[in-house]
Amino acid sequence: MHSHDYITPSIDESQDVQLIFAQQDDLTGETAWGVVLPKDSCDESDYHIDDKKRFMLWAYGQTHDFYFHSNNRGQFQANLLAPPPEPVSFDEYDKMALTMPNVPVVRGESGMDPTNPFICSYFDLDVMGKEFGFSSNDKIHMVGYDVDAESGNEKYLHHMVLFECDGELMDEQVTSETRSGLGNSGLFHGKVEGSCTAMPNGCQNPVATWAVGAGANVMPEDVGISLGDGHRWLVLQMHYFNPQLDEGISDSSGLDVYFTKELRPVEGAVMFLNSGAATGQHPPIQGGLEDVTMETLYVEPECSKQWSEPITVMSVHHHSHFMGTRQEIIIERDGKNLGPLRDEMNYDYNHQTGVAPEAHLRVLYPGDRIATTCHFDTTSVAAYSMVEIGEESNREMCVPFFYYYPKQEAGAFQSYYPPECEQHQLELSNFESLLVD
Repeated sequence: MHSHDYITPSIDESQDVQLIFAQQDDLTGETAWGVVLPKDSCDESDYHIDDKKRFMLWAYGQTHDFYFHSNNRGQFQANLLAPPPEPVSFDEYDKMALTMPNVPVVRGESGMDPTNPFICSYFDLDVMGKEFGFSSNDKIHMVGYDVDAESGNEKYLHHMVLFECDGELMDEQVTSETRSGLGNSGLFHGKVEGSCTAMPNGCQNPVATWAVGAGANVMPEDVGISLGDGHRWLVLQMHYFNPQLDEGISDSSGLDVYFTKELRPVEGAVMFLNSGAATGQHPPIQGGLEDVTMETLYVEPECSKQWSEPITVMSVHHHSHFMGTRQEIIIERDGKNLGPLRDEMNYDYNHQTGVAPEAHLRVLYPGDRIATTCHFDTTSVAAYSMVEIGEESNREMCVPFFYYYPKQEAGAFQSYYPPECEQHQLELSNFESLLVD
């Protein structure tokens, strides 16, 4: 069975599954079943069964009738070719709680859509590091992170992005007073910026991300994402969505960052493929269409040749808003199309967990061509209208990204289009400078 929306699933014309057993324990109520199915059914409605996790849905009722099961339903992720993984545990690592200080969920910019507050909070590593015996001049490695959502506020959370600030620029704004968190000019630990749709200059290097449906993100045992090392300030951007303009909402959600002072051998990073996210970055798309795309973003071979060595992709994440239906990151090598980096037939805003790349594309090479395309269903708006591209949830965007290693100094792609590999001033990847001849 399958569905392209939150409706009753349709039964596949081709039933490529054989039930071996099904049983229920009358004492515990536990249900178990076993099936046999091909790894590749040659059915375009089926995913290949690969060595990776995929979302599974479940529901139960008192009869075998096929109907809506209300609260008796849920989801989980499972790898059908491997035993269940060990539960995620960060017990052996230190934790920094980077959470909002009970901020009012109200948009700070005047004249902007009030249903989409963007609020930032600053964190001073010199302050936070005292408890753990490090300063911002020391390098530590983030080994993973998890969301810390305030109970009852989950429905207001759209995304979180943790940015590292460029040390040289931010240090120019720091005085002896603000270093200790005092004063009201410049930066201080815990400062809140209520008008934070666009990140402050110098704070555009993302190191951790979360979106609806995502869970913990864990680095491989030999990989860490560096924090500190002369970069004193972290900024957490929270995008809230309050479509009903509920009043009196305050929030203390954020990210729990787990780290080690014992540096790991490999540096990880995150690379964004930003086809269009900011207002004015991309022309509006046509309304009234079942399948419309934004302009494809190309990273040409001349650009990826800036990498000093091959990179290994750890997880691939797709991000659009409510009209998004599908995203493709196509990899081409030596003129040959190798397929999508992530096999996802249908994008779902409510399930934005990162997944492992396709096995044959786990390693990308200098000289690879990357083509990113996002698809949308705009039939919810009139055919004579347009859908704007922008940050707010009622607009659309196309921002897939992936975590990878080792970190590349020439890994800050900024939207390149053929044939000249022209550099556009768009936010992308780790937002460091990359010059292209």
